[in-house]
Amino acid sequence: MVDYVLGTALGLVLNKKYTFKIKDRINLKTARKAIIANIFIFVLNLSILFLLINILKYNEYLSQLFALIVISISSFLFYQFYIFQGIKYDQ
Repeated sequence: MVDYVLGTALGLVLNKKYTFKIKDRINLKTARKAIIANIFIFVLNLSILFLLINILKYNEYLSQLFALIVISISSFLFYQFYIFQGIKYDQ
């Protein structure tokens, strides 16, 4: 659990600085949005894996690969349209 919390914090900082090039400080509202988004992404990942592996009986590795693609895209969209919504990007 500690690794997931640290990963969420690191992801927020790195996405802010490198992906979206935002120079503003991270405030409590943005951090709260990141926590909510990452909980949703975690549940999405578990749901996809449960569906593909336990119900549809797909291969575990291919299921994780598919889930990784879905959650990567979902994570990027969450950061762009929810977490950093309304924050000015430095171009």
